Amino acid sequence: MPVLLHFLLLFHFLFSPFQQKTPTSGKLVFTIANLENSTGHVFIALFNNQEGFPSEGRKAMKNAKTLIVNKKATFVFQDLPYGYYAATTYHDENDNNKLETNILGIPKEGVGASNMRNILMGAPRFEMSKFKHQTQETHVTLTMIYDIFKLI
Repeated sequence: MPVLLHFLLLFHFLFSPFQQKTPTSGKLVFTIANLENSTGHVFIALFNNQEGFPSEGRKAMKNAKTLIVNKKATFVFQDLPYGYYAATTYHDENDNNKLETNILGIPKEGVGASNMRNILMGAPRFEMSKFKHQTQETHVTLTMIYDIFKLI
């Protein structure tokens, strides 16, 4: 083959509009585990930085609400850019769109966070809760905790 033809084939291969590009986003799927009942809704707040984490949902990158079916809840975020995230969740059993707490600020409804290790140490921090989303489909399980005093 002449050199010009090789060059044209190489040029076509390198700059073809059909060339596959490396994905920069994917699906993030959350499963909420340990739900005590199917009453009310589950809320989730997804953060991509520490601002507002864990309790200021209005500062979250994304918020969502879903029904509970057979004590299970799932959230799916499509086309989410790859990066570090942390999530918080709560079970709004009385459907008043807010987390019920006692006079000391301790949750009276179920709560959870990504990578939650010890709720007795206080509210989770972003750095401890973050996880890396870097594949076409990332699955994360959030475990709901209802009574922190049962953990003592």
